[in-house]
Amino acid sequence: MEVTITFERYSDICNSFMYGKKILELPERIVNAIDNYFDGKTIDVAGANNPDVFYTKHLYQSTLRETLVSDLRFLNQDEFSDLLETGNVENYVIEHLDHIVDALKDKYYYLGLAGSTFYTIR
Repeated sequence: MEVTITFERYSDICNSFMYGKKILELPERIVNAIDNYFDGKTIDVAGANNPDVFYTKHLYQSTLRETLVSDLRFLNQDEFSDLLETGNVENYVIEHLDHIVDALKDKYYYLGLAGSTFYTIR
């Protein structure tokens, strides 16, 4: 027997899950991007896309350092540290944002940048 329940947004079901609730604590534009990602999809609550599994295994929140140094390798540790010490990290990100986003989109599903955190689905 199969039961199908339709929700307007993916985020509407998140409150019923232990870790999925944390999705609702994310910046609104990221929650909206997650809703858009799941729009029209069927979610098996026992599968990989239930909010608990999605939050713990597929949603990535990366700092600027993690993204620019470890993940994309746009900068090495010393270059990032120099930008940090001179207060130019934000300027670097603003100046290269299109290139950073394109590189993230090549590797992952890009959700957005909020504050100093990049959000992707992997």
